[in-house]
Amino acid sequence: MLLDSQKQNQYSDFSMALDEQLRWVRPPLQDRSQKTMERLLVAAETCIIEVGIERATIAEIAKRADSSVGAFYARFSDKDALLRCLLDRFVYEAKATMDAAMRTELWEEASVELLCTKLLGFLSKVLQERRLFVIALSKASMDDASFADFRGALSMHAAAGLGRLVEARDVTIRGPELEKAMRVVSWVCLAVLETGCVQSTPTLGGLTHEEFLVELGTMIVAYLGLDIDQPL
Repeated sequence: MLLDSQKQNQYSDFSMALDEQLRWVRPPLQDRSQKTMERLLVAAETCIIEVGIERATIAEIAKRADSSVGAFYARFSDKDALLRCLLDRFVYEAKATMDAAMRTELWEEASVELLCTKLLGFLSKVLQERRLFVIALSKASMDDASFADFRGALSMHAAAGLGRLVEARDVTIRGPELEKAMRVVSWVCLAVLETGCVQSTPTLGGLTHEEFLVELGTMIVAYLGLDIDQPL
């Protein structure tokens, strides 16, 4: 019993250490003009997250960025141009975040269960924190197919990261071939969690968000044919 308690404490400590590592990455910008642009983009994203794209005014965005409406129009022709730039920035930062979150050395002691729980929880948290921004991107992608490309870009990048995690361990997937499997897992997770974020209901499929993430992780493990306690 004492050994089980010690293992549980070690698991808890390791889990908390992972939480400290899983954070949104915003690469630093050095150029002065880039910093001006970044202030406008940060202000715009904040406004959209708070009130939505329709109610986010250019005047308020400029004010929050400590800039001017003229400076805004010097960089963006309209809100659609702003949203496209925000999308490019979101994809860039999301890829950097994935690279940081899926470093192989970060998960050396993690079981499949812990990896699924932590990564799915982190992805859900990131989307929920940016809910109205995600809704704006989802609506834009329905009106303009070019906006929908961001899903494929993020899914492929996530698939590559997951593939590296598996290849770095002596793990055998009893399901489909690795590359194809990682693409399916990444696409399903992003699509399901984006849908849950847009709906913003207290439950998903009649389950709490936490219960839903556990079941989603269980489905992934079963699809890949992995042992849930196996180190990944």
